[in-house]
Amino acid sequence: MVSTYVSYLAVARNLNTSLSNVASQATVSRDSAYYKENIDKVTTVDEFMGDYKLYSYAMKAYGLDDMTYAKAFMKKVLESDLSDSSSFANSLSDSRYAEFAAAFKFSGETKTAQSDVQRDNLLDAYETSFDTEAENIADETDYFEENISSITSVDDFLSSSRLKNYALTAFGLSTE
Repeated sequence: MVSTYVSYLAVARNLNTSLSNVASQATVSRDSAYYKENIDKVTTVDEFMGDYKLYSYAMKAYGLDDMTYAKAFMKKVLESDLSDSSSFANSLSDSRYAEFAAAFKFSGETKTAQSDVQRDNLLDAYETSFDTEAENIADETDYFEENISSITSVDDFLSSSRLKNYALTAFGLSTE
């Protein structure tokens, strides 16, 4: 288990390089190309959500990938009238949902889910999601390294949710 932790720290210390490697992997490039080629063919919410590759790509771009499974919820978000302040998407406390809904246009006279500008913005957001993840991991690594030396007992360790969650994540364990 120590080797797992050491490997995790090696990746965390070289996070920008690690994430650049991931971003340049063929899978990420293929997913981006697939999105570019196919989003213009989508005209309805159901078509969009029925294409898992498109849908999950967009969810990742907005940092909502943990909600990809919640299709009924996300359909309500996408069908929200954003001009109505009490619409479903606007009533949620997390503004990412309204931003996600604004990135698409499934109603009106248009026959595509996104304009070219919206598509380009989403592609940029997808790439930015890797940078954000890298920054978050770097922040947590710095916090861990700065504070672990002050821990003198198991109780101290368990009472610090950030340290505990960092260690659990390093060993591939659930933090919930």
